[in-house]
Amino acid sequence: MCYIALGEYERARDAYTKALEIEPNNKELQEEEMQCRRMIGIEEQYNKAVEDRNVEEQRKMLKILIGVSRNCKNFRVASYMLEVEEGNYAEAQSLLLALRELCPNTDLYYLKANMLYSQGNMEAALSLLQQVLQSDPDHKDSQMLRKVLKRLNGLKEEANAVFKEGNYDEAIKKYMDCLEQPDTPKTFKAVIHTNKATAYIKQENYEKALADLDKAIECNSKYPQAFHKRSEVNIKLKNFDDAIRDMQQAQELDPCKYDLADRIRQIRKEAEQAKKKDYYAILGIAKGADEQEIKKAYRSLALKWHPDRVPDPSEKIKAEKVFKDIAEAYSVLMDKDKRRRYDSGQDIDGNGFGASSGFNPFDTFSSMYGGSEDNDSFGSFTFGGRGKQGSSRKFGGMPFFGGPSFTFNFG
Repeated sequence: MCYIALGEYERARDAYTKALEIEPNNKELQEEEMQCRRMIGIEEQYNKAVEDRNVEEQRKMLKILIGVSRNCKNFRVASYMLEVEEGNYAEAQSLLLALRELCPNTDLYYLKANMLYSQGNMEAALSLLQQVLQSDPDHKDSQMLRKVLKRLNGLKEEANAVFKEGNYDEAIKKYMDCLEQPDTPKTFKAVIHTNKATAYIKQENYEKALADLDKAIECNSKYPQAFHKRSEVNIKLKNFDDAIRDMQQAQELDPCKYDLADRIRQIRKEAEQAKKKDYYAILGIAKGADEQEIKKAYRSLALKWHPDRVPDPSEKIKAEKVFKDIAEAYSVLMDKDKRRRYDSGQDIDGNGFGASSGFNPFDTFSSMYGGSEDNDSFGSFTFGGRGKQGSSRKFGGMPFFGGPSFTFNFG
């Protein structure tokens, strides 16, 4: 019956009821009437799934409804809008093409405008709606959507404008205003959350940026820009494994736009570098520091953290570790070849260590202060004076055989 094909199940049921009053024993009519009642039940399940926001159940019921009622425009439009809201744009585009036989161009343009709106392309959506209203000024759906878009686009453009001015606090407030608007699609919210995260990134507030990007991906798990930006934030937070996963996901979602193989290799290199000690940070110097700056930093820190200058036994273990790191940083950065290899991310000695396995930090200290001219700069203070020249001493539980005791003249 044509009512079934059009999805008008209530009218179909009424028609079958009347027909069965005339032919109560007609088995074909009885079977068709039962099928009609089944479809009414399927439609009710679909409406319940809409109320419950059960996307998978909606898809399941719509597939059955469209399979039976192929000429029902409403079911096909509902399926299209569901995929748009979920950000499945390729599937939505396919469904839109199938609607060409059932919808006039004005309706098709209106539906396409919804997809563009969902993707955050406000200008293109408004342009299509303008074309619809020029052809049909009374197209109510287009009138309503155009009004919503103009309001939201105004808020978004205001936020973008203050962002470009560098007023990131105000931009964040305005992006929040966008998110609080009623009936805003999740995919558009994903765009706004990503823009808001960008403002936090400019403020170097990476934790808040990460939280907004998590929300963006929750709103639209197929939005490549959110994954790309979250990857960069995770790099800042030293979450390198997460950064690589997000960068790979961005490339998978939009391979034409994102050719990120080189960037992924770079992240892996940064991850390996992060596992190594930051010798520049240890000495508190810039990466471009010259030898005099390195020596000056080492002198200051070595005197501060020398274990013999730490009377508290509970602090001595910490001092020994810091003292060793300081000496290790100094020995690498003062050696041009080792420094070059360190800066390029290579193993310095080919074994993954910053210094050789037999490295003794007291030897480094001795080479700078043991009887050198630099002693004139310091007052009287004796290091390693527990004993005799050549006596053994323990560092971190391991014996080190140091040189002579060192005397400085503080003065």
